Amino acid sequence: DVLLLPIMESAGKDISCWFDPETKDILKYVDPLTNCVRYYTPRGRFVHVPPAGPRSDWASDVGQPWWRDDRYEVGLLSSKTRWIRVINTLTSQEQRLQV
Repeated sequence: DVLLLPIMESAGKDISCWFDPETKDILKYVDPLTNCVRYYTPRGRFVHVPPAGPRSDWASDVGQPWWRDDRYEVGLLSSKTRWIRVINTLTSQEQRLQV
């Protein structure tokens, strides 16, 4: 499905930049052409985001959108992170991880 592409492209990545931290809803902006408030989706429209204009083939009664469903909340972002080094003593390879 085309509406799943932005989500699949961002699989395993942090998508918190898509959402307003205060309202926990998708970011919004004022469309300069129509002067209407719209959802800001730079990677394209995704599931439960209404289309740009009025359409007869889109049902507006989708219920609770997936980003408000607690079942899909994986975790919380840390406010204070630090870098650690993991060293393989056999091969002397070093990896830095942010935890």
